[in-house]
Amino acid sequence: YSVLADTSGYARSLIVDGYVVGLRVLETTERRAAHVGLSLSPNPKSVLTLGIGSGGSLKAIAAYTEPSRVDVLLPFRSMQEGVKRYCGDTLKEFSTARPEVSLRFRYGDLRSFLRIELKRWSLIQSHIDWLATPTLRRDAVSVKTLQLVRQHLTDDGLFSLTVPLEVSPIALRSVIFNFAEVFPEGHVWFVQPHQVVFVGSPTIGNGPRLSLSRFYERAAQPEYMSELERVQFTTKEELPGSRVCGISALRD
Repeated sequence: YSVLADTSGYARSLIVDGYVVGLRVLETTERRAAHVGLSLSPNPKSVLTLGIGSGGSLKAIAAYTEPSRVDVLLPFRSMQEGVKRYCGDTLKEFSTARPEVSLRFRYGDLRSFLRIELKRWSLIQSHIDWLATPTLRRDAVSVKTLQLVRQHLTDDGLFSLTVPLEVSPIALRSVIFNFAEVFPEGHVWFVQPHQVVFVGSPTIGNGPRLSLSRFYERAAQPEYMSELERVQFTTKEELPGSRVCGISALRD
């Protein structure tokens, strides 16, 4: 891996195997997308983030009082030092804002990690661009991997997957069909230019566990709305109003 910085020493990007897996300039964009799954989760007390990205997802998580455990999956152990150089300021801000939260780095490729891991999470969130190679990105949204993700969700858990619309039509079609197969009652959210967020739950038959009532409870808190405004959700209706359709409707 490598960390690229500007002339002042400020880290700008994180690169693994020649592929960019994090850009600090995308922090607000990723922070905004992370709020979809977090806002809709009834109780995101445990969160697994698949990759570090810009660090924006950690800033979003810090706005919620429920999390007590946050795990960040990295491809290999030595990358932890690179992440600290790349977004150490974000890690420090998170620890200062939420000192009671256990923040841990985990290691390994996604599918192998999920095969041996016994824990389940209230929220698992991912962004295709956080994975290092095209092969890993395709594997991350395969039916087999998504089934493993589903098995690691708590009964009221949610999986949030951010997909840039710049991917090829064939790749986007594959994501839609695979996600719909594993999370048939999932939903699609368009929360910013050029990106969509797929949200699914392990429950089939009773609808996905999307908690709009919990979102509006949070939206009644000025501090919470201030955080949403920082990422350009200017009214409390904007986030829930960004839902496009059910995943099955999009597939059909």
